[in-house]
Amino acid sequence: MARKRKRESSIVEKVFVQSFFTTVLSTMAFCVGPLVDGMMIGNFMSTDSVAAYGLVGPSIFIFSTVGAVIAGGARNIVSRLIGDGNLDNGNRAFSLAVFHSISISAAMVLITILFSRHITILLGARGSLSELIEPARLYLIGYALGVPASNASKVLSSFMQMDGDGKRVINSVIVMTIVDVIGDILVVFAFSGGMLGMGIATAVGNSFQLAVLLMHFTKKNTMLRLNFRDLPWSRTREMVWSGLPVGISRISNTLNGLTVNHLLAMFATSNAVAAYGVQRSVDSMFNVFYLGAAETVWILSSIYYGEEDKNALKELIKVTYFIATPIIILIAFILLVGSAFFTRIYLNVSNPSAFTMATGGVRWLAIALPMLLASYCFDDYLMGVHRFKQANIYSFFLECGISIPAVIVLVHYFGGKGALMARPFTAFFALLFAVIYVFRQYGNTFLDKALLLSEDFGFAAGKELELTVESLEEVMMMSRLASMFAEENGVDENSVYFLGLAIEEMAGNIIQHGFVKGNENYIDIRILVKEDEVILRIRDNCKPFNPMEQYEILKDARDPMKNMGIRMIVKMAKDVVYLNTMNTNNLIIHI
Repeated sequence: MARKRKRESSIVEKVFVQSFFTTVLSTMAFCVGPLVDGMMIGNFMSTDSVAAYGLVGPSIFIFSTVGAVIAGGARNIVSRLIGDGNLDNGNRAFSLAVFHSISISAAMVLITILFSRHITILLGARGSLSELIEPARLYLIGYALGVPASNASKVLSSFMQMDGDGKRVINSVIVMTIVDVIGDILVVFAFSGGMLGMGIATAVGNSFQLAVLLMHFTKKNTMLRLNFRDLPWSRTREMVWSGLPVGISRISNTLNGLTVNHLLAMFATSNAVAAYGVQRSVDSMFNVFYLGAAETVWILSSIYYGEEDKNALKELIKVTYFIATPIIILIAFILLVGSAFFTRIYLNVSNPSAFTMATGGVRWLAIALPMLLASYCFDDYLMGVHRFKQANIYSFFLECGISIPAVIVLVHYFGGKGALMARPFTAFFALLFAVIYVFRQYGNTFLDKALLLSEDFGFAAGKELELTVESLEEVMMMSRLASMFAEENGVDENSVYFLGLAIEEMAGNIIQHGFVKGNENYIDIRILVKEDEVILRIRDNCKPFNPMEQYEILKDARDPMKNMGIRMIVKMAKDVVYLNTMNTNNLIIHI
Protein backbone atom coordinates (compact mmCIF):
# COMPACT_ATOMS: atom_id res chain seq x y z
CA MET A 1 0.00 0.00 0.00
CA ALA A 2 2.92 2.36 0.64
CA ARG A 3 3.96 2.04 -2.97
CA LYS A 4 0.44 2.83 -4.05
CA ARG A 5 0.21 6.03 -2.06
CA LYS A 6 3.49 7.25 -3.51
CA ARG A 7 2.23 6.40 -6.98
CA GLU A 8 -1.17 7.99 -6.35
CA SER A 9 0.56 11.28 -5.65
CA SER A 10 2.27 10.98 -9.02
CA ILE A 11 -1.04 10.25 -10.77
CA VAL A 12 -2.81 13.28 -9.31
CA GLU A 13 0.27 15.38 -9.97
CA LYS A 14 0.38 14.44 -13.65
CA VAL A 15 -3.31 15.14 -14.14
CA PHE A 16 -3.03 18.43 -12.24
CA VAL A 17 0.00 19.67 -14.20
CA GLN A 18 -1.55 18.81 -17.54
CA SER A 19 -4.87 20.38 -16.62
CA PHE A 20 -3.23 23.39 -14.95
CA PHE A 21 -1.32 24.59 -17.97
CA THR A 22 -4.23 23.96 -20.34
CA THR A 23 -6.57 25.82 -17.99
CA VAL A 24 -4.08 28.70 -17.69
CA LEU A 25 -4.09 29.05 -21.46
CA SER A 26 -7.89 28.77 -21.53
CA THR A 27 -8.15 31.50 -18.87
CA MET A 28 -5.57 33.57 -20.73
CA ALA A 29 -7.79 33.53 -23.80
CA PHE A 30 -10.21 35.90 -22.09
CA CYS A 31 -7.46 38.28 -20.98
CA VAL A 32 -5.32 38.45 -24.11
CA GLY A 33 -7.58 40.87 -26.03
CA PRO A 34 -7.82 43.50 -23.29
CA LEU A 35 -4.12 43.01 -22.47
CA VAL A 36 -3.02 43.64 -26.04
CA ASP A 37 -5.35 46.63 -26.24
CA GLY A 38 -3.95 47.98 -22.97
CA MET A 39 -0.38 47.72 -24.27
CA MET A 40 -1.18 49.50 -27.53
CA ILE A 41 -3.28 52.19 -25.85
CA GLY A 42 -0.64 52.79 -23.17
CA ASN A 43 2.18 53.20 -25.66
CA PHE A 44 0.55 54.93 -28.61
CA MET A 45 -2.36 56.91 -27.15
CA SER A 46 -2.85 59.62 -24.55
CA THR A 47 -3.04 59.28 -20.76
CA ASP A 48 -6.77 60.03 -21.04
CA SER A 49 -7.15 57.02 -23.34
CA VAL A 50 -5.36 54.88 -20.76
CA ALA A 51 -7.69 56.22 -18.07
CA ALA A 52 -10.75 55.55 -20.29
CA TYR A 53 -9.54 52.00 -20.84
CA GLY A 54 -9.15 51.60 -17.08
CA LEU A 55 -12.72 52.80 -16.51
CA VAL A 56 -14.11 50.18 -18.88
CA GLY A 57 -12.24 47.38 -17.09
CA PRO A 58 -15.07 46.40 -14.69
CA SER A 59 -17.53 46.01 -17.56
CA ILE A 60 -15.28 43.35 -19.13
CA PHE A 61 -15.81 41.23 -16.02
CA ILE A 62 -19.58 41.61 -16.42
CA PHE A 63 -19.39 40.58 -20.08
CA SER A 64 -17.37 37.47 -19.24
CA THR A 65 -19.62 36.56 -16.31
CA VAL A 66 -22.23 34.96 -18.58
CA GLY A 67 -19.73 32.55 -20.10
CA ALA A 68 -18.08 31.80 -16.74
CA VAL A 69 -21.34 31.05 -14.92
CA ILE A 70 -22.80 28.91 -17.68
CA ALA A 71 -19.51 27.07 -18.29
CA GLY A 72 -19.08 26.28 -14.60
CA GLY A 73 -22.66 25.14 -14.08
CA ALA A 74 -22.76 23.14 -17.28
CA ARG A 75 -19.50 21.39 -16.48
CA ASN A 76 -20.96 20.08 -13.21
CA ILE A 77 -24.14 18.85 -14.91
CA VAL A 78 -22.51 17.35 -18.01
CA SER A 79 -19.73 15.63 -16.03
CA ARG A 80 -22.30 13.95 -13.80
CA LEU A 81 -24.52 12.86 -16.70
CA ILE A 82 -21.68 11.47 -18.76
CA GLY A 83 -20.16 9.85 -15.69
CA ASP A 84 -23.47 8.05 -15.18
CA GLY A 85 -23.32 6.86 -18.78
CA ASN A 86 -26.07 9.21 -19.96
CA LEU A 87 -24.19 10.68 -22.92
CA ASP A 88 -27.30 11.79 -24.82
CA ASN A 89 -28.61 13.97 -21.99
CA GLY A 90 -25.06 15.17 -21.35
CA ASN A 91 -24.82 16.43 -24.93
CA ARG A 92 -28.22 18.09 -24.70
CA ALA A 93 -27.14 19.95 -21.54
CA PHE A 94 -23.86 20.91 -23.24
CA SER A 95 -25.73 22.28 -26.27
CA LEU A 96 -28.06 24.22 -23.94
CA ALA A 97 -25.04 25.87 -22.33
CA VAL A 98 -23.67 27.00 -25.70
CA PHE A 99 -27.09 28.32 -26.73
CA HIS A 100 -27.50 30.32 -23.51
CA SER A 101 -23.99 31.77 -23.71
CA ILE A 102 -24.61 33.12 -27.22
CA SER A 103 -28.21 34.31 -26.81
CA ILE A 104 -27.70 36.08 -23.47
CA SER A 105 -24.49 37.67 -24.75
CA ALA A 106 -26.28 38.94 -27.86
CA ALA A 107 -28.84 40.67 -25.62
CA MET A 108 -25.98 42.24 -23.65
CA VAL A 109 -24.45 43.58 -26.87
CA LEU A 110 -27.72 45.26 -27.85
CA ILE A 111 -28.12 46.84 -24.40
CA THR A 112 -24.51 48.06 -24.48
CA ILE A 113 -24.90 49.73 -27.87
CA LEU A 114 -28.20 51.41 -26.93
CA PHE A 115 -27.05 52.63 -23.51
CA SER A 116 -23.29 52.96 -23.97
CA ARG A 117 -23.18 56.55 -22.70
CA HIS A 118 -25.19 55.77 -19.58
CA ILE A 119 -23.04 52.69 -18.87
CA THR A 120 -19.85 54.72 -19.24
CA ILE A 121 -21.12 57.31 -16.76
CA LEU A 122 -22.11 54.51 -14.40
CA LEU A 123 -18.55 53.18 -14.67
CA GLY A 124 -17.25 56.48 -13.28
CA ALA A 125 -16.87 58.88 -16.21
CA ARG A 126 -18.35 61.88 -14.41
CA GLY A 127 -17.21 65.01 -12.66
CA SER A 128 -13.52 65.62 -13.31
CA LEU A 129 -13.46 62.50 -15.49
CA SER A 130 -16.34 63.49 -17.79
CA GLU A 131 -13.90 63.97 -20.67
CA LEU A 132 -13.39 60.20 -20.67
CA ILE A 133 -17.00 59.46 -21.67
CA GLU A 134 -16.48 59.38 -25.42
CA PRO A 135 -13.28 57.27 -25.66
CA ALA A 136 -14.55 54.84 -23.00
CA ARG A 137 -17.95 54.56 -24.73
CA LEU A 138 -16.40 53.80 -28.12
CA TYR A 139 -14.11 51.11 -26.77
CA LEU A 140 -17.02 49.58 -24.87
CA ILE A 141 -19.11 49.30 -28.06
CA GLY A 142 -16.29 47.79 -30.10
CA TYR A 143 -15.37 45.25 -27.43
CA ALA A 144 -19.02 44.27 -26.83
CA LEU A 145 -19.39 43.09 -30.44
CA GLY A 146 -17.12 40.14 -29.67
CA VAL A 147 -18.79 39.12 -26.40
CA PRO A 148 -21.06 36.37 -27.88
CA ALA A 149 -18.04 34.71 -29.49
CA SER A 150 -15.97 35.18 -26.32
CA ASN A 151 -18.56 33.62 -24.00
CA ALA A 152 -19.29 30.76 -26.37
CA SER A 153 -15.55 30.11 -26.51
CA LYS A 154 -15.42 30.04 -22.71
CA VAL A 155 -18.06 27.32 -22.61
CA LEU A 156 -16.42 25.28 -25.37
CA SER A 157 -12.93 25.64 -23.87
CA SER A 158 -14.11 24.32 -20.52
CA PHE A 159 -15.15 21.06 -22.23
CA MET A 160 -12.23 20.57 -24.62
CA GLN A 161 -10.12 18.79 -22.00
CA MET A 162 -13.06 16.55 -21.10
CA ASP A 163 -13.33 15.57 -24.76
CA GLY A 164 -9.58 14.91 -25.12
CA ASP A 165 -8.80 17.99 -27.24
CA GLY A 166 -7.00 20.32 -24.83
CA LYS A 167 -4.45 21.32 -27.48
CA ARG A 168 -7.20 23.00 -29.47
CA VAL A 169 -7.64 25.52 -26.65
CA ILE A 170 -3.97 26.43 -26.96
CA ASN A 171 -4.26 26.78 -30.74
CA SER A 172 -7.36 28.96 -30.40
CA VAL A 173 -5.54 31.32 -28.01
CA ILE A 174 -2.59 31.59 -30.39
CA VAL A 175 -4.86 32.38 -33.35
CA MET A 176 -6.86 34.92 -31.36
CA THR A 177 -3.71 36.67 -30.13
CA ILE A 178 -2.19 36.93 -33.60
CA VAL A 179 -5.41 38.30 -35.08
CA ASP A 180 -5.83 40.82 -32.24
CA VAL A 181 -2.22 42.05 -32.45
CA ILE A 182 -2.46 42.49 -36.22
CA GLY A 183 -5.79 44.28 -35.82
CA ASP A 184 -4.46 46.68 -33.17
CA ILE A 185 -1.40 47.50 -35.27
CA LEU A 186 -3.64 48.28 -38.26
CA VAL A 187 -5.92 50.41 -36.08
CA VAL A 188 -3.01 52.48 -34.72
CA PHE A 189 -0.77 52.83 -37.77
CA ALA A 190 -3.04 52.36 -40.80
CA PHE A 191 -6.62 53.35 -40.03
CA SER A 192 -6.33 55.66 -36.99
CA GLY A 193 -9.35 53.82 -35.65
CA GLY A 194 -8.98 55.08 -32.09
CA MET A 195 -10.68 53.38 -29.14
CA LEU A 196 -13.55 52.00 -31.25
CA GLY A 197 -11.07 50.28 -33.55
CA MET A 198 -9.22 48.79 -30.59
CA GLY A 199 -12.40 47.21 -29.30
CA ILE A 200 -13.39 45.89 -32.73
CA ALA A 201 -9.95 44.32 -33.22
CA THR A 202 -10.47 42.33 -30.01
CA ALA A 203 -13.96 41.32 -31.15
CA VAL A 204 -12.57 39.99 -34.44
CA GLY A 205 -9.92 38.02 -32.53
CA ASN A 206 -12.64 36.46 -30.35
CA SER A 207 -14.54 35.40 -33.46
CA PHE A 208 -11.47 33.65 -34.87
CA GLN A 209 -10.98 31.85 -31.57
CA LEU A 210 -14.55 30.54 -31.66
CA ALA A 211 -14.05 29.33 -35.23
CA VAL A 212 -10.99 27.31 -34.19
CA LEU A 213 -12.87 25.72 -31.27
CA LEU A 214 -15.89 24.85 -33.43
CA MET A 215 -13.61 22.86 -35.74
CA HIS A 216 -13.44 20.30 -32.90
CA PHE A 217 -16.90 19.09 -33.90
CA THR A 218 -15.77 18.22 -37.41
CA LYS A 219 -13.83 15.29 -35.92
CA LYS A 220 -15.50 11.88 -36.17
CA ASN A 221 -14.82 10.50 -32.71
CA THR A 222 -15.87 13.38 -30.45
CA MET A 223 -17.79 12.48 -27.33
CA LEU A 224 -19.57 15.83 -27.18
CA ARG A 225 -21.93 16.93 -29.95
CA LEU A 226 -23.71 20.21 -30.64
CA ASN A 227 -27.41 19.80 -31.34
CA PHE A 228 -29.83 22.66 -30.66
CA ARG A 229 -32.97 20.58 -31.12
CA ASP A 230 -34.92 19.40 -28.08
CA LEU A 231 -32.86 21.39 -25.58
CA PRO A 232 -33.49 20.59 -21.87
CA TRP A 233 -34.76 24.03 -20.82
CA SER A 234 -35.60 22.75 -17.33
CA ARG A 235 -31.88 22.42 -16.58
CA THR A 236 -31.31 26.17 -16.95
CA ARG A 237 -31.97 26.89 -13.28
CA GLU A 238 -29.66 24.10 -12.11
CA MET A 239 -26.98 25.31 -14.51
CA VAL A 240 -27.12 28.86 -13.21
CA TRP A 241 -27.19 27.78 -9.57
CA SER A 242 -24.15 25.50 -9.96
CA GLY A 243 -22.15 28.27 -11.62
CA LEU A 244 -23.47 31.05 -9.39
CA PRO A 245 -20.33 31.35 -7.22
CA VAL A 246 -18.37 32.35 -10.32
CA GLY A 247 -21.02 34.93 -11.16
CA ILE A 248 -20.98 36.36 -7.65
CA SER A 249 -17.20 36.59 -7.86
CA ARG A 250 -17.32 38.44 -11.19
CA ILE A 251 -20.13 40.79 -10.16
CA SER A 252 -18.43 41.51 -6.84
CA ASN A 253 -15.21 42.28 -8.70
CA THR A 254 -17.14 44.68 -10.91
CA LEU A 255 -18.74 46.39 -7.90
CA ASN A 256 -15.27 46.75 -6.44
CA GLY A 257 -13.99 48.33 -9.65
CA LEU A 258 -16.97 50.68 -9.86
CA THR A 259 -16.46 51.77 -6.26
CA VAL A 260 -12.78 52.50 -6.84
CA ASN A 261 -13.54 54.41 -10.03
CA HIS A 262 -16.10 56.63 -8.28
CA LEU A 263 -13.83 57.21 -5.29
CA LEU A 264 -10.97 58.20 -7.56
CA ALA A 265 -13.29 60.46 -9.54
CA MET A 266 -14.24 62.28 -6.31
CA PHE A 267 -10.92 62.41 -4.48
CA ALA A 268 -8.18 61.93 -7.07
CA THR A 269 -7.13 62.75 -10.64
CA SER A 270 -7.08 60.96 -13.95
CA ASN A 271 -3.49 59.98 -13.10
CA ALA A 272 -4.80 57.84 -10.24
CA VAL A 273 -7.42 56.29 -12.52
CA ALA A 274 -4.72 55.50 -15.09
CA ALA A 275 -2.46 53.99 -12.38
CA TYR A 276 -5.32 51.85 -11.08
CA GLY A 277 -6.02 50.72 -14.65
CA VAL A 278 -2.38 49.71 -15.02
CA GLN A 279 -2.53 47.69 -11.80
CA ARG A 280 -5.65 45.86 -13.03
CA SER A 281 -4.01 45.24 -16.42
CA VAL A 282 -0.87 43.76 -14.87
CA ASP A 283 -3.09 41.68 -12.61
CA SER A 284 -4.94 40.44 -15.71
CA MET A 285 -1.60 39.51 -17.24
CA PHE A 286 -0.65 37.24 -14.34
CA ASN A 287 -3.92 36.29 -12.65
CA VAL A 288 -4.27 33.53 -15.23
CA PHE A 289 -1.86 31.54 -13.07
CA TYR A 290 -3.70 31.75 -9.77
CA LEU A 291 -7.11 31.63 -11.48
CA GLY A 292 -5.94 28.74 -13.65
CA ALA A 293 -4.77 26.83 -10.56
CA ALA A 294 -8.09 27.55 -8.86
CA GLU A 295 -10.17 26.39 -11.82
CA THR A 296 -8.07 23.22 -12.08
CA VAL A 297 -8.80 22.58 -8.40
CA TRP A 298 -12.50 23.04 -9.14
CA ILE A 299 -12.47 20.60 -12.07
CA LEU A 300 -10.49 17.86 -10.33
CA SER A 301 -12.07 18.22 -6.89
CA SER A 302 -15.55 17.89 -8.42
CA ILE A 303 -14.46 14.65 -10.14
CA TYR A 304 -12.80 13.17 -7.04
CA TYR A 305 -15.66 14.32 -4.80
CA GLY A 306 -18.16 12.58 -7.08
CA GLU A 307 -16.11 9.41 -6.83
CA GLU A 308 -15.88 9.80 -3.03
CA ASP A 309 -12.10 9.52 -3.40
CA LYS A 310 -10.81 11.09 -0.19
CA ASN A 311 -7.19 10.18 -0.81
CA ALA A 312 -7.19 11.81 -4.26
CA LEU A 313 -8.69 15.00 -2.78
CA LYS A 314 -5.95 15.08 -0.15
CA GLU A 315 -3.25 14.61 -2.78
CA LEU A 316 -4.88 17.30 -4.93
CA ILE A 317 -4.55 19.87 -2.14
CA LYS A 318 -0.90 19.03 -1.57
CA VAL A 319 -0.02 18.93 -5.27
CA THR A 320 -1.78 22.27 -5.90
CA TYR A 321 0.37 24.17 -3.45
CA PHE A 322 3.59 22.26 -4.20
CA ILE A 323 3.30 23.12 -7.90
CA ALA A 324 1.40 26.41 -8.06
CA THR A 325 2.95 28.20 -5.05
CA PRO A 326 6.55 28.29 -6.38
CA ILE A 327 5.26 29.58 -9.72
CA ILE A 328 3.30 32.39 -8.06
CA ILE A 329 6.20 33.31 -5.74
CA LEU A 330 8.51 33.54 -8.76
CA ILE A 331 6.01 35.78 -10.57
CA ALA A 332 5.66 37.97 -7.46
CA PHE A 333 9.46 38.36 -7.29
CA ILE A 334 9.62 39.26 -10.99
CA LEU A 335 6.91 41.89 -10.49
CA LEU A 336 8.68 43.39 -7.49
CA VAL A 337 12.00 43.64 -9.31
CA GLY A 338 10.56 44.65 -12.67
CA SER A 339 7.66 46.84 -11.57
CA ALA A 340 8.83 49.75 -13.72
CA PHE A 341 9.19 47.48 -16.76
CA PHE A 342 5.63 46.13 -16.47
CA THR A 343 4.25 49.61 -15.84
CA ARG A 344 6.02 50.80 -18.98
CA ILE A 345 4.06 48.22 -21.01
CA TYR A 346 0.79 49.98 -20.19
CA LEU A 347 1.77 53.58 -19.47
CA ASN A 348 4.11 55.98 -21.20
CA VAL A 349 6.81 57.53 -18.99
CA SER A 350 5.95 60.97 -20.37
CA ASN A 351 3.64 61.39 -17.36
CA PRO A 352 6.03 60.87 -14.39
CA SER A 353 3.36 61.31 -11.72
CA ALA A 354 1.05 58.65 -13.12
CA PHE A 355 3.99 56.37 -13.92
CA THR A 356 5.39 56.50 -10.37
CA MET A 357 1.96 55.85 -8.87
CA ALA A 358 1.34 52.91 -11.21
CA THR A 359 4.74 51.38 -10.42
CA GLY A 360 3.86 51.40 -6.73
CA GLY A 361 0.55 49.72 -7.57
CA VAL A 362 2.36 46.88 -9.35
CA ARG A 363 4.51 46.31 -6.24
CA TRP A 364 1.46 46.14 -4.00
CA LEU A 365 -0.04 43.59 -6.41
CA ALA A 366 3.12 41.47 -6.23
CA ILE A 367 2.84 41.26 -2.44
CA ALA A 368 -0.75 40.04 -2.76
CA LEU A 369 -0.19 37.26 -5.34
CA PRO A 370 0.67 34.28 -3.04
CA MET A 371 -2.29 35.09 -0.79
CA LEU A 372 -4.57 35.43 -3.81
CA LEU A 373 -3.53 31.97 -4.98
CA ALA A 374 -4.52 30.39 -1.66
CA SER A 375 -7.78 32.36 -1.46
CA TYR A 376 -9.00 31.59 -4.98
CA CYS A 377 -8.04 27.90 -4.73
CA PHE A 378 -9.98 27.69 -1.48
CA ASP A 379 -12.99 29.37 -3.10
CA ASP A 380 -13.02 27.00 -6.06
CA TYR A 381 -12.43 23.97 -3.84
CA LEU A 382 -15.59 24.93 -1.94
CA MET A 383 -17.46 24.63 -5.24
CA GLY A 384 -15.76 21.35 -6.09
CA VAL A 385 -16.97 19.70 -2.86
CA HIS A 386 -20.46 21.16 -3.34
CA ARG A 387 -20.37 23.78 -0.59
CA PHE A 388 -22.06 26.27 -2.88
CA LYS A 389 -23.58 28.45 -0.17
CA GLN A 390 -20.21 28.95 1.52
CA ALA A 391 -18.60 29.51 -1.89
CA ASN A 392 -21.13 32.26 -2.69
CA ILE A 393 -20.46 34.03 0.59
CA TYR A 394 -16.69 33.69 0.32
CA SER A 395 -16.69 34.89 -3.33
CA PHE A 396 -18.53 38.04 -2.26
CA PHE A 397 -16.12 38.78 0.58
CA LEU A 398 -13.06 38.00 -1.51
CA GLU A 399 -13.99 40.33 -4.34
CA CYS A 400 -16.13 42.96 -2.68
CA GLY A 401 -17.06 42.58 0.99
CA ILE A 402 -13.52 43.09 2.26
CA SER A 403 -12.02 45.18 -0.51
CA ILE A 404 -14.58 47.99 -0.69
CA PRO A 405 -14.27 48.94 3.03
CA ALA A 406 -10.48 48.64 2.68
CA VAL A 407 -10.45 50.94 -0.36
CA ILE A 408 -12.71 53.52 1.34
CA VAL A 409 -10.43 53.66 4.41
CA LEU A 410 -7.18 53.69 2.45
CA VAL A 411 -8.34 56.34 -0.06
CA HIS A 412 -9.47 58.50 2.85
CA TYR A 413 -6.00 58.44 4.40
CA PHE A 414 -3.71 58.06 1.36
CA GLY A 415 -5.70 59.51 -1.55
CA GLY A 416 -5.38 57.84 -4.95
CA LYS A 417 -2.50 55.65 -3.75
CA GLY A 418 -4.83 54.04 -1.22
CA ALA A 419 -6.80 52.27 -3.97
CA LEU A 420 -3.57 50.66 -5.17
CA MET A 421 -2.68 49.48 -1.64
CA ALA A 422 -5.96 47.64 -1.08
CA ARG A 423 -5.08 44.43 -2.96
CA PRO A 424 -2.74 42.82 -0.36
CA PHE A 425 -4.96 43.91 2.56
CA THR A 426 -7.97 42.26 0.92
CA ALA A 427 -6.04 39.07 0.13
CA PHE A 428 -4.70 38.80 3.68
CA PHE A 429 -8.09 39.04 5.37
CA ALA A 430 -9.69 36.69 2.82
CA LEU A 431 -7.00 34.11 3.53
CA LEU A 432 -7.41 34.63 7.27
CA PHE A 433 -11.14 33.90 7.00
CA ALA A 434 -10.39 30.74 5.02
CA VAL A 435 -7.94 29.48 7.66
CA ILE A 436 -10.44 30.14 10.46
CA TYR A 437 -13.15 28.28 8.53
CA VAL A 438 -10.86 25.28 7.96
CA PHE A 439 -9.93 25.06 11.65
CA ARG A 440 -13.63 24.70 12.48
CA GLN A 441 -14.00 21.58 10.31
CA TYR A 442 -13.77 17.88 11.16
CA GLY A 443 -10.31 16.25 11.09
CA ASN A 444 -7.26 15.34 13.14
CA THR A 445 -4.75 17.42 11.15
CA PHE A 446 -5.00 20.72 9.29
CA LEU A 447 -4.89 18.84 5.96
CA ASP A 448 -7.74 16.58 7.08
CA LYS A 449 -9.75 19.65 8.06
CA ALA A 450 -8.91 21.35 4.76
CA LEU A 451 -10.67 18.54 2.89
CA LEU A 452 -13.98 20.01 4.15
CA LEU A 453 -15.53 16.54 4.23
CA SER A 454 -17.93 14.89 6.64
CA GLU A 455 -16.66 12.20 8.96
CA ASP A 456 -18.29 9.37 6.99
CA PHE A 457 -17.27 10.62 3.51
CA GLY A 458 -15.86 7.75 1.46
CA PHE A 459 -16.84 5.16 4.03
CA ALA A 460 -20.62 5.49 4.22
CA ALA A 461 -20.85 4.39 0.59
CA GLY A 462 -18.80 1.26 1.20
CA LYS A 463 -15.33 -0.12 1.75
CA GLU A 464 -12.58 0.57 -0.75
CA LEU A 465 -9.31 -0.82 -2.03
CA GLU A 466 -6.92 1.13 -4.25
CA LEU A 467 -3.76 0.03 -6.03
CA THR A 468 -1.75 1.03 -9.07
CA VAL A 469 -0.40 -1.56 -11.51
CA GLU A 470 2.22 -1.27 -14.22
CA SER A 471 2.70 -4.83 -15.51
CA LEU A 472 0.77 -8.01 -16.26
CA GLU A 473 2.30 -9.62 -13.17
CA GLU A 474 0.93 -6.82 -10.99
CA VAL A 475 -2.47 -7.15 -12.68
CA MET A 476 -2.65 -10.81 -11.68
CA MET A 477 -1.60 -9.94 -8.13
CA MET A 478 -4.20 -7.17 -8.00
CA SER A 479 -6.85 -9.61 -9.19
CA ARG A 480 -6.09 -11.99 -6.32
CA LEU A 481 -5.97 -9.14 -3.75
CA ALA A 482 -9.30 -7.82 -5.03
CA SER A 483 -10.93 -11.23 -4.76
CA MET A 484 -9.66 -11.66 -1.19
CA PHE A 485 -10.85 -8.12 -0.33
CA ALA A 486 -14.32 -8.81 -1.74
CA GLU A 487 -14.62 -12.15 0.08
CA GLU A 488 -13.65 -10.53 3.40
CA ASN A 489 -16.45 -8.00 2.89
CA GLY A 490 -19.15 -10.58 2.28
CA VAL A 491 -19.42 -10.36 -1.51
CA ASP A 492 -21.07 -13.44 -3.09
CA GLU A 493 -18.92 -16.00 -4.87
CA ASN A 494 -20.10 -15.17 -8.41
CA SER A 495 -19.38 -11.46 -7.98
CA VAL A 496 -15.96 -12.22 -6.48
CA TYR A 497 -15.08 -14.33 -9.52
CA PHE A 498 -16.38 -11.68 -11.95
CA LEU A 499 -14.43 -8.91 -10.17
CA GLY A 500 -11.14 -10.77 -10.56
CA LEU A 501 -11.95 -11.60 -14.18
CA ALA A 502 -12.83 -7.98 -15.02
CA ILE A 503 -9.53 -6.72 -13.59
CA GLU A 504 -7.51 -9.30 -15.50
CA GLU A 505 -9.30 -8.72 -18.80
CA MET A 506 -9.59 -4.93 -18.79
CA ALA A 507 -6.29 -4.00 -17.13
CA GLY A 508 -4.46 -6.69 -19.11
CA ASN A 509 -5.92 -5.34 -22.33
CA ILE A 510 -4.69 -1.82 -21.45
CA ILE A 511 -1.14 -3.05 -20.83
CA GLN A 512 -1.02 -5.09 -24.01
CA HIS A 513 -2.57 -2.54 -26.37
CA GLY A 514 -2.60 0.85 -24.62
CA PHE A 515 0.86 1.29 -23.10
CA VAL A 516 3.07 3.66 -25.10
CA LYS A 517 6.73 2.75 -25.18
CA GLY A 518 8.90 5.44 -23.58
CA ASN A 519 6.00 6.98 -21.63
CA GLU A 520 5.38 6.58 -17.91
CA ASN A 521 2.19 4.54 -18.20
CA TYR A 522 -0.01 3.67 -15.25
CA ILE A 523 -3.29 1.94 -14.40
CA ASP A 524 -5.05 3.05 -11.22
CA ILE A 525 -7.59 0.53 -9.92
CA ARG A 526 -10.16 1.34 -7.24
CA ILE A 527 -12.72 -1.10 -5.82
CA LEU A 528 -15.68 0.05 -3.76
CA VAL A 529 -17.86 -2.54 -1.98
CA LYS A 530 -21.37 -1.32 -1.26
CA GLU A 531 -24.33 -3.08 0.30
CA ASP A 532 -25.90 -4.05 -3.01
CA GLU A 533 -23.05 -3.98 -5.51
CA VAL A 534 -19.31 -3.80 -6.19
CA ILE A 535 -17.95 -0.89 -8.23
CA LEU A 536 -14.68 -1.30 -10.13
CA ARG A 537 -13.01 1.84 -11.50
CA ILE A 538 -10.01 1.54 -13.80
CA ARG A 539 -8.21 4.77 -14.74
CA ASP A 540 -5.20 4.99 -17.06
CA ASN A 541 -3.18 7.55 -19.02
CA CYS A 542 -2.73 5.36 -22.11
CA LYS A 543 -4.15 5.53 -25.62
CA PRO A 544 -7.87 6.42 -25.70
CA PHE A 545 -9.90 3.21 -25.92
CA ASN A 546 -13.64 2.87 -25.37
CA PRO A 547 -14.52 -0.79 -24.70
CA MET A 548 -18.21 -0.01 -25.16
CA GLU A 549 -17.60 1.16 -28.73
CA GLN A 550 -15.52 -1.94 -29.36
CA TYR A 551 -18.31 -4.09 -27.97
CA GLU A 552 -20.89 -2.49 -30.26
CA ILE A 553 -18.63 -3.11 -33.24
CA LEU A 554 -17.93 -6.74 -32.38
CA LYS A 555 -21.12 -7.96 -30.69
CA ASP A 556 -22.52 -9.32 -33.96
CA ALA A 557 -19.18 -10.52 -35.34
CA ARG A 558 -19.15 -14.03 -36.78
CA ASP A 559 -16.03 -15.04 -34.84
CA PRO A 560 -17.29 -15.60 -31.25
CA MET A 561 -13.73 -15.72 -29.90
CA LYS A 562 -12.76 -12.26 -31.12
CA ASN A 563 -12.41 -9.89 -28.14
CA MET A 564 -14.21 -12.48 -26.06
CA GLY A 565 -13.07 -10.79 -22.80
CA ILE A 566 -14.73 -7.46 -23.60
CA ARG A 567 -17.92 -9.19 -24.76
CA MET A 568 -18.13 -11.28 -21.62
CA ILE A 569 -17.49 -8.38 -19.23
CA VAL A 570 -20.06 -6.10 -20.88
CA LYS A 571 -22.73 -8.83 -20.88
CA MET A 572 -22.14 -9.93 -17.28
CA ALA A 573 -21.87 -6.49 -15.65
CA LYS A 574 -24.85 -4.52 -14.34
CA ASP A 575 -23.52 -1.45 -16.08
CA VAL A 576 -20.31 -0.34 -17.85
CA VAL A 577 -19.48 3.35 -18.25
CA TYR A 578 -16.50 4.75 -20.16
CA LEU A 579 -15.36 8.37 -19.98
CA ASN A 580 -12.26 9.96 -21.47
CA THR A 581 -11.61 13.10 -19.47
CA MET A 582 -8.56 15.13 -18.47
CA ASN A 583 -6.58 12.99 -20.98
CA THR A 584 -7.26 9.82 -18.97
CA ASN A 585 -9.41 6.78 -19.71
CA ASN A 586 -11.96 6.08 -16.98
CA LEU A 587 -13.82 2.77 -16.99
CA ILE A 588 -16.46 2.14 -14.32
CA ILE A 589 -17.93 -1.36 -14.03
CA HIS A 590 -20.88 -2.06 -11.74
CA ILE A 591 -20.97 -5.70 -10.57
